Amino acid sequence: MRAATIPRVTLGDSWLFEFPPGFFRPSLTSSLGKLGYKGRHFGTLGARLADMASATSLEKLRNFFRNPNPSEPAPKVLLIGGGGNDVVYGYISPSDNTPLYKMLRQAPSGGQDPLIPEEVDAFIDVKIATLYRTILDCVVPESNIPILIHDYDHSIPDGRKDPASGPWLYPIFKARGITDPAVSQDVVRRLIDRVGRMVATVAAEYPGRVFPVATAGQLELDPRYQVDYKLLWANELHPNEDGFDVLAKFVAKKLKDDFGIG
Repeated sequence: MRAATIPRVTLGDSWLFEFPPGFFRPSLTSSLGKLGYKGRHFGTLGARLADMASATSLEKLRNFFRNPNPSEPAPKVLLIGGGGNDVVYGYISPSDNTPLYKMLRQAPSGGQDPLIPEEVDAFIDVKIATLYRTILDCVVPESNIPILIHDYDHSIPDGRKDPASGPWLYPIFKARGITDPAVSQDVVRRLIDRVGRMVATVAAEYPGRVFPVATAGQLELDPRYQVDYKLLWANELHPNEDGFDVLAKFVAKKLKDDFGIG
């Protein structure tokens, strides 16, 4: 039985991008589509949050709400996700222009924290948080639908790429002299969790309008992850179709339980 269509709109990167049928990469959007959540998308694969918060991007989104297409059903929810591409920007030749590289110490000694707290604060809690506020300040007044922000999941910096790009994380850790997989994995986990806390903090500034969706950690709860995380992760940054299906069910449950959407 086909799921009823629930109109939604998304703003995001490859996690939310609507790839053409038969394309090699699934997304959270395509998995949500299986559950009936379909609609318009803004943003693109490879998009940074800085791109989404640009005047041109926000004008397109604002116009969507101000001048709705009468042939399209009004969306019931806006789902936003971004920041991952901002973190690894410049990954091909890591340097101080690459945020993750800048947040890491060079070849930290045993027991030394690989992360530089001041750089983490400046990037996540100031720069990325400010970009989210820029987006939200634009879209919150334009509609009364709930706005949800997902926070990715705990990526594994194992050097895997997809057919078009990557790897995104391993080259940066290698450039910083961090070669222990356990160390790099722990760093990524801490950064993702830090992003999740930042998203929750920013969302709280728009009470009753903006809500965090804690997708981080959901894949690890699936029994397949304990057998082999590669059963749910396609590469360093993207889950495979099964992985996105797990996350989509989690998002759909929140939409149904908290907002009656579904």
